[in-house]
Amino acid sequence: MLELLKGLIRARYAGDKLAVLEALNIELEVVRYQTRKICAILTVYFMAMFVAKIRAAGRVVRIFPA
Repeated sequence: MLELLKGLIRARYAGDKLAVLEALNIELEVVRYQTRKICAILTVYFMAMFVAKIRAAGRVVRIFPA
């Protein structure tokens, strides 16, 4: 990620911006891939936590009926 930011700064001051930006494209693709993966992992994690909370609440209700 830091290399991507450095490259964007280099492109800002470069005479041939297109060449610098094309070189950064692969790094940008890696960041996109990592972002998709972390979103998928976090979604699974939070869904598991949500299900665990529902199950825990269900047990409490069955143990201590109203």
